[in-house]
Amino acid sequence: MQAFLLTFLLWTGACGAQHIAILPFEDRTSFEGPWDIRVEVPRLLGERLGENPNYWVVPMDTVMAVLHRRAAKYPKDTLVAIGKALDVDYLIVGTIEEFSLSRFMVGARMLGGYWSYSSTVELKGQLLRVVDGKAMGDLRGEGNITDRDLGLSLLGRRPAKDLQFYGIGDLKFGSKEFLRTVLGKALEEALAELKAGVEKVLVPPERTSRRALVVLVEGQTVYLNLGYEDGVEPGDRFGVYEEGEVLQDPETGEVLGRADPRKVGEVQVVEVKAPHLSKARLVRGRAQKGYELKPE
Repeated sequence: MQAFLLTFLLWTGACGAQHIAILPFEDRTSFEGPWDIRVEVPRLLGERLGENPNYWVVPMDTVMAVLHRRAAKYPKDTLVAIGKALDVDYLIVGTIEEFSLSRFMVGARMLGGYWSYSSTVELKGQLLRVVDGKAMGDLRGEGNITDRDLGLSLLGRRPAKDLQFYGIGDLKFGSKEFLRTVLGKALEEALAELKAGVEKVLVPPERTSRRALVVLVEGQTVYLNLGYEDGVEPGDRFGVYEEGEVLQDPETGEVLGRADPRKVGEVQVVEVKAPHLSKARLVRGRAQKGYELKPE
């Protein structure tokens, strides 16, 4: 049942979008807190990337379930193999270089002064194309927030922001309350920069001016009449469409036209061979010579 649910989740990702999975980040910080930032930071990055309609991001719980299932079976697993198991076009791997929250006081503790709160979050990542294992680019995001305005302390009394500083561990990671803290704001800055880096590399494929067709099918291998002059790259996905049924008047037999084309499959380019020729794999469904292709 668990395997069925995983397959269902992966196969029902948004059509017309590039499929992305984010693996747990390596934690290189000395942060000690109640959250597993190795998992929670990429989970939040996935939510931010998912706001872009051109991307479908595998839920973090699904990623963790697949990794756990494969760990015992494939102790020397590879990133490309994991990406194919997740049925995605791209993987994001990364590190958390800094994840800090600090404070200091300006003034005399017992007479009054201002507390200053600061946070720094630094993230690094790499975007990997699954179909051929190519590294598409390095990613980086950094956030620095300092709050000096509202930390007034009188006669040794802790300000409200100080209580928030000590109670931040009670907040749910990624919640609205968490994101209002200086740590949450610094994290949002870093994630926004990381997301912008992904969007700079992963742009939707341009629609070709020529009619895209299947030219040959050999088992799970499908050849397309599209190549590098059509802007096609490895990893691009196309829907496969069967021509609509001929419609006739039931009384006179007059041919009225055709029904709309029906999607019957999906292919993914694995190799661009010539100006107008590419080799693809059948991802799902079926394909036949002459069937039309539409960018996903």
